[in-house]
Amino acid sequence: MNAEDRSVVERHVADWLNASAPEPPAGMSSRLLEATRTVPQRGNAGLSWFAGRAAGLAAVVLAAVAIGLGLSQVMRSPSVGETPAPISSPTQAPTAPAEPSPSAAPVTPAPTEGAAPGRIAFQANRANETSGIYLMEADGSNVVQLIDDPGAYEMDPIWSPDGSWIVFRTMAADGSLTGGVFLIDPDGGEPVQVDDAYAYSVPVWSPDGSMLALAGNGEEPTGIGLYSIGDGSLEPLTTDGGTAPLWSPDGTRIAYNVANPNDIAVIDVATGDVRNLTDDPWNDSVGRWTTDGTQIVFASDRDTDQTSDSQRSWIVSADGGNAELLGEPVLAFAHWPSPDGAWLAYGAADGLHLSAADGSDDRLVYPAIPADQGPSWAADSTAFVFSNQTEAPREILIMRVDADEPAPLTDDPADDSAPNWGAELSP
Repeated sequence: MNAEDRSVVERHVADWLNASAPEPPAGMSSRLLEATRTVPQRGNAGLSWFAGRAAGLAAVVLAAVAIGLGLSQVMRSPSVGETPAPISSPTQAPTAPAEPSPSAAPVTPAPTEGAAPGRIAFQANRANETSGIYLMEADGSNVVQLIDDPGAYEMDPIWSPDGSWIVFRTMAADGSLTGGVFLIDPDGGEPVQVDDAYAYSVPVWSPDGSMLALAGNGEEPTGIGLYSIGDGSLEPLTTDGGTAPLWSPDGTRIAYNVANPNDIAVIDVATGDVRNLTDDPWNDSVGRWTTDGTQIVFASDRDTDQTSDSQRSWIVSADGGNAELLGEPVLAFAHWPSPDGAWLAYGAADGLHLSAADGSDDRLVYPAIPADQGPSWAADSTAFVFSNQTEAPREILIMRVDADEPAPLTDDPADDSAPNWGAELSP
């Protein structure tokens, strides 16, 4: 979108909010579009806990295979920019980074013209039956294997904001009750174990990349934990069974789900003070902060028949108060605005949509809501990537804002999923 078009979009949004323009498209209220306009990009956060758990490994989870990986590594204190290496004693020298080994079955799709910058991390079972972590260029070329241990499922890779680390979590292939969250240098090297008790949901980077918010896996201590990249410390923030942590835009607070029934709480990172935003018999699941950090969009089955498909979007002040209905068809946990705020990928009852921020140019681009962490935008807002849900094997698709439909980035007999697009790094 050029500057002139962007100006027109922003003028339409302003007219809408000042009630001087026509009503928004049918099915999308102006209140909903206003909230959508202020919802930040998902960047490092995953879907809500129930959407994230619907990823390709959900069948394993439902079969009672516990999260974990029996790796006998001890947490160390990595520093940003340092080559990560497992530490068995405080004085062990860092391991020199190894060249990433090529994947067992590299893909060679035709190069995509005008590909956005940055590399894409994803999970795939290319080398063995369990999934590993792989990287590729933004046009789908140069696929390399970062890590793929046959004894574990490595999954849900998420780039740090500065691109110097990738965090991922694991699930043991043997059904053992151990688990882990790990950091790895995207240029190679051994993973650093962050923890073995906080692998319940996808780890979430703080906005400045200095910390990770983690969720416990049901063993003591259970709740939200905070890991510091600078000194390698891990501190429990809550022991209330909290899941699905979500950082506020300024990094001072974390919203999360409190279990049974699901309610929404916010914790002040500095003081540890917790405030429940909802306290009711309904199932409330945290979705997104608004960009000004004053409100939280969430999904709830309140005021419905509480069936599996009856959740709607609500919004509540981050300081507490009455929740307001945003409506349908946009799902509270399924908002993925572009980094520049001009475009919105969102989930509705009929699947994944792409529209301009003002609700115009709305199109259904895929007939299902992607699982994993959902779509991941390029830093320049020209495209996003996601994995398919309705075909096998799973592949990674790219949707360009100027295209009519998504195009495949991978074409491999293995399952490729959970793509996460990293920012372009300065030389």
